[in-house]
Amino acid sequence: MRRPTHELICAAAALQAERTAVAGDASWPHSINGLTALRGIGGVGSEANTDQS
Repeated sequence: MRRPTHELICAAAALQAERTAVAGDASWPHSINGLTALRGIGGVGSEANTDQS
């Protein structure tokens, strides 16, 4: 059994991001939380930015 190629993994991630953006509120993909969630950096409710030491 062969592993999926890098291109296939990227295409699957892009499709998932598109489906997530379409399923949400119309303004959500353009918000800070939407962009970070779609990029995979963080997401809604992420506690990464709460500690500003």
